[in-house]
Amino acid sequence: MLSSVPTLPGQTVVEGEADLKTQMMDTGTGQVVSKPTYSVSIDKTTVLADGVDEVSITGLPVGSTVRVSGPVFSTFDVDDGQAEISFIVAGEYHVSAYTYLSDIFSTMVTAS
Repeated sequence: MLSSVPTLPGQTVVEGEADLKTQMMDTGTGQVVSKPTYSVSIDKTTVLADGVDEVSITGLPVGSTVRVSGPVFSTFDVDDGQAEISFIVAGEYHVSAYTYLSDIFSTMVTAS
């Protein structure tokens, strides 16, 4: 029962059903709507760990965050819809991108 949900002044609680992976609430209308979709692509998933060879990811929404996890960890924000990533330490890396709404991209990259 929602009457037992604690809130702060100015907060609103909404009851309903939604798939949190694919849907969100439009706070302007109070309606459940589909989350935006993105056409993200990566040019390759194997690179040299020489600091020069790069992975290029395109189609990222401006303002999204890219996370690189592996032998070296890094995060950075996307300001132009694309990301170029080079590696200086060999290994397997999980590369993902997300917005405040959801995860939008995830893959493994091998640097050798």
